[in-house]
Amino acid sequence: MESPSFKEKLKLANHNQSYPWRGNEKEQNAVLLAKIENAKTQRRQPFRRFDNLDFETDYQANEDAITAFLRPKKNDDEVRVNTGTTEKKGEVIINEISSYNFQPEIFAFDRENLEIQELGDDTADLVRKTNEMENDEDKLLDGLFEFIGQRAVFFEEYVEEKILNNRLIKQCKKRMLSALQVFLGDLTLPSYRFQEQPYIVKYDKLNYWTAKMYFGHLPNWKYVYPGEQMQEDWYGGDFNYRLGRLDDMEIETMKYESAVDREYQLWINGVPMYKFGTKLPWEHEGYNTVMGIVKRLAANLAYGRPVVASLKYLQGLKDEIVRNLIRKFRQAVDPPKAVAGTGKIYSKDIFEAGKLTYGIAPNTMSNLVDHQGITQSDVEMLEIINRIADEFASSSAIQQGIQEQRRETATAIIEQRKHAVKMLGLIVINWTRVIRDLTFLRTYNLFENFSKPTGKDIDPLTQEIKDVYERFTIKNTSLSNERLGTKVINFTDRSLTEQEEDSLYEFEKQQAEQGNNLEIKFVNVKLLQQVKAQWHVVVVPKPKEDSALHQMMFAEKFQQGAQVSQAIGEALNPGKWKQEYEQTWKVKDAFAPAPPLGLQPQGMGEMGTEAVAGTKAMAKKPNMTAMLNA
Repeated sequence: MESPSFKEKLKLANHNQSYPWRGNEKEQNAVLLAKIENAKTQRRQPFRRFDNLDFETDYQANEDAITAFLRPKKNDDEVRVNTGTTEKKGEVIINEISSYNFQPEIFAFDRENLEIQELGDDTADLVRKTNEMENDEDKLLDGLFEFIGQRAVFFEEYVEEKILNNRLIKQCKKRMLSALQVFLGDLTLPSYRFQEQPYIVKYDKLNYWTAKMYFGHLPNWKYVYPGEQMQEDWYGGDFNYRLGRLDDMEIETMKYESAVDREYQLWINGVPMYKFGTKLPWEHEGYNTVMGIVKRLAANLAYGRPVVASLKYLQGLKDEIVRNLIRKFRQAVDPPKAVAGTGKIYSKDIFEAGKLTYGIAPNTMSNLVDHQGITQSDVEMLEIINRIADEFASSSAIQQGIQEQRRETATAIIEQRKHAVKMLGLIVINWTRVIRDLTFLRTYNLFENFSKPTGKDIDPLTQEIKDVYERFTIKNTSLSNERLGTKVINFTDRSLTEQEEDSLYEFEKQQAEQGNNLEIKFVNVKLLQQVKAQWHVVVVPKPKEDSALHQMMFAEKFQQGAQVSQAIGEALNPGKWKQEYEQTWKVKDAFAPAPPLGLQPQGMGEMGTEAVAGTKAMAKKPNMTAMLNA
């Protein structure tokens, strides 16, 4: 036996296959590369709005600012200073935005513009569930750093497929792309019109083995050779995103996507992976990518102005002031000396403590400066710069974690957080737009990919082979009865029979009696495709409620509820408050059930039987199939 890695290395060492161009493929390839060249050239021009820097240079300057880069010394006497103002202010903003939930509300409408409320609620649950499955908080946090630090941030939505136990496993995912990786076909289209871009290009550099894991199944992968040997002049060092040349085991990828022509192509080290004219691998209109900026620069420019771009120049001013204060402090401690024209050279060592030097009179040397070091006015000037930086970063005492000494109520804490979000202004508004657009893409991704079967199975009743669809279990969500519980959403290709609906209803009822709030939904994908639902997404930032804050809010809510109950003469609903109490304190069976009122009086047996029968005969809740057929 031989190691697969060893065999792969031998194969690469003896590689002599080049991609065989067929027909007019070279001409088609040249047309697409010319469009990509144009996108690259546009971005490499100096922009007045970027302080006359080109995009890549500006990107590097912003990155240095947000990471508090300390450049090397120009000479031994230079005072190197990086106060880290931009880095700290960026962290404050990220911490504040991260303290909020940006959970979307989704509304579904049919062709007649009538709302299908149940479908919208279930889709919102599916989006939340799939986000949790991919741990999207990590990716959003990474994107948030890019969002506040650079001219733009991009997220790409895709579906990952794996084969496990002869069954296709799909998972919706997103990835963050830096602004360096995405080239726009038209820079004059503002960011909110990103889906109207004539074409976009996505660039990446990967280790050969990582690339093989992603692309090794493609037929043309056999023509890909890592390193520099297969590079052409155009495809070489012109991409500044790559730091230096390709190493021996590196490859670079380039995707061309056009929503106008629905065209898609992928090159790996210059080798096209698909036939020219291949369609985009998704069905919905536009791109599978969203773009976000903090603040617009001009009505006809796609890129924006991040917080860092405003702060880095103020930090430069602050760094210069601190640098001069340090020099002034040094001069006061060790002032520069002037020596009378004696023709002798004196070493700095003569000023060491206890040093004995012959032939120097007290008036041989004199100080060239007579100041006493840093003054109060110097410190006040530094404070002025700090206040200006706070204004640019919309930074308040609340955001910086400075709290009042008195005990705060839950209401006061929530109001403080709301005020902090208002101070952030455009940052929150435009980040909300990013989450909204990502939710649209996730909705399209869900119904395009999970409306297809993932495998085959044998029906235990009919013994027939049937298609198997995906199933999602969402915990701690709002059910149709307005209680919190577990919702199971099944995709299927048929409607339930009346017998199946009755059995399902009885099962849910039994679970509820056992204290397990459960709701099982079936989504008929064939009916859903016929309806062609239209989607509307609203994202409202809400503060994350930690346990202590949640408990404080419950106590205040209960106290206010009791006061209102007494004022209007209506009793509180004990079931609702019991449920919320147990959820807030995360306890079960906190309250004992009420004792029975006594034996049933004689003559009431038949009435009690009728009541139970009446309960069983209650109308079942409308299922998803009924909603889609309405």
